[in-house]
Amino acid sequence: WGPVGLLVNAAGTNAPRRALEVLSLEDYRAMLDANLNGAFYCVQAVLPSMRERGSGTIVNVVSDAGKQASPKAGPGYV
Repeated sequence: WGPVGLLVNAAGTNAPRRALEVLSLEDYRAMLDANLNGAFYCVQAVLPSMRERGSGTIVNVVSDAGKQASPKAGPGYV
C-alpha cells in the first residue's frame, strides 16, 4: 500500500444509555477509548513516517456536539 500520506480521524461512537444519570462507567470509558484514544493511536502510528518523509496531512473531524452540549449527544460523547 505504501506510506500513509493522509490520515482522517473521523470515527466515533456513543452509548444508547448516555444521559449522565444512567451512563455506566464502562460505556463512558469505551467512548473515550474509541473517540479520544483512537485518534491519538492513529496519529502515533503514522506521524513518525510523515515526519521522516517531510510530508503528510492529518485531519481530525469533530462533531458539532462539541460546540453545543445536548442531551442527544450526552456528556461522555462531548
